[in-house]
Amino acid sequence: MHYINHNFTDWDFDTKHMNRIEKTIYLDLRSLYFSTEKAIDASDMKLLERRMLVTDEDEKQALAFVLKDKFKKIGKYYKCAAWDKIIKDYKYQEVVTAVGDMAKRLKANGEAIQADTGTAAIRELYIKSFGHDKLTRIANGTNADTNETTNDTNERANALTNAERQAKSTAERKHMVDSLKGIGKSVTLRTSVATLRELYADNFNNNDMSKSANEITNANGTNADTNETTNDTNAKKDAITNNHKPLTNNHKPSNSNNNSASDFSVIDSIADWIHPELTEINTMLMLGAPPVPAISQADYDYQLTKFKNYYAEEEQKGSYIRTEGRRKDVLTDWIKRDYIRQQKIKAQSQPARFNIDDEDWTQANKPPVDDSYHPSHSKPTKQAKQDPNTSVVVNGLWREPLPNMSVQQTYDHIKQHQMPGEMQDEAYDRLLNQMQEAV
Repeated sequence: MHYINHNFTDWDFDTKHMNRIEKTIYLDLRSLYFSTEKAIDASDMKLLERRMLVTDEDEKQALAFVLKDKFKKIGKYYKCAAWDKIIKDYKYQEVVTAVGDMAKRLKANGEAIQADTGTAAIRELYIKSFGHDKLTRIANGTNADTNETTNDTNERANALTNAERQAKSTAERKHMVDSLKGIGKSVTLRTSVATLRELYADNFNNNDMSKSANEITNANGTNADTNETTNDTNAKKDAITNNHKPLTNNHKPSNSNNNSASDFSVIDSIADWIHPELTEINTMLMLGAPPVPAISQADYDYQLTKFKNYYAEEEQKGSYIRTEGRRKDVLTDWIKRDYIRQQKIKAQSQPARFNIDDEDWTQANKPPVDDSYHPSHSKPTKQAKQDPNTSVVVNGLWREPLPNMSVQQTYDHIKQHQMPGEMQDEAYDRLLNQMQEAV
C-alpha cells in the first residue's frame, strides 16, 4: 500500500494520552504495517528498534508502551485488527478493479459479458482469450514470506473477521433452505435461523451440517488446518472471494427509514441480497414524500429483478450499495420513481375531456385563479420550436436547451445525470429547476 486516508480527529483521539515520542513511534509503526501489508514482526526486537530508529532508553520504553497499548500480540507478531481490515479491504478493491478491467477488455474483444457473470467465469474467459489474467499477480502474492510457524498460522486462520462470520452464516442459511425445500418444506431465506436449524436437525444428519460448515469455512480460507503460512497469504486469499465488502467506520451510509443494527452491516453482492418482504416495503413506500400506494407481489418481484440487474452491473464498475439499510432506501426510491413515471405516462395518454353536465355553475362569481409564479413552485417549462438545430427532444417533447448549453451539451448533460427509472423529460425538468433555483 502506498497511501491511506488520515482522519485527524480519529488520530488525535487515538493518541491524546501519548507524548510526542510515542506518537512519532506509533506513526512509524503504522507506516511499516501498511507498507509491508502485514503485522509487526517482534521476533527480533533489536532489528525492529533499528528499523524504527529507536536508540536511547526513553525511545525503547516508548516503543514497548505503544506495542502494548495499541497492538495484540499473537505469537511473535503484534497485530492491529482495524489496520488488518483496511489492508483486507484494499486487497479486495484490487480484485474488484482487476475483474472490472478484465470484463471491459473481454467486451471490447467481442465476448458477451452479462451483469450476473461471476468472477470465476470472467477469469476463465480472460485466460482463454489472452493466456493470462489480472488476478494471477494478486494470487501469486500468497506464496511470499513463508517463514512463519504453524502455530501462528493456525491462530490467524481461526480468527474470523465480522465479514467472514456473516458470510459463513449466510452460506449456512442458504444450505439449510435449499436442503429443506428439496424435501418439500415451506421455508425461505427470511425464515429464522433457529427454525431452520430445528427443521434441519429433524430431517437430516447433523454430520451433514458439520460437513457443510467445514466446506464453507474452507471456501473462505479460514480452516484451522490450512497450509497457508502468512498474514499476507490469508488476506489476499480472502480478498479473492466475494464475501468481503470494504467499508470503514468513517464511511457508513446513513439510513432514513431503518435504524436497526442489521441495517448498518456489511452484506453480500446485490445478486445474493435477501430483500425485505412485501409488507415491509409497502410500509416504507408510505413514508416520506411522495407516499406511494401498496404494490402487489407480482409488481414487487418485477421491480426487484430490474433493481438487482441494474446494480449488479454497477458492482462490476466498482460502485456498491453495501449496507442493508441503504439498499432498502434505494429500492424504495426506485419503486417510487417508477410509480410516478407510470402515472405521468398514463396522464399524458388520456385526452382531456369536458362535460358541461359535470360543470359546477353555482359559483359563477368565483375570484379568478392566481397563476402567477412563486419561487416555491416548479418553474414552468415552455414548448420549444420544433427545430432540431435549436431545440432538444426529450421523451417526445420539444424543449429549449438548458441554460448556457448547446443542443448537444444538453443531451450529454441529461444523459450524465439521468437517474435510474427516471424519464428523459423528468430529468430535463429536474435539472432545469436546479439551475434556475441556483440563479
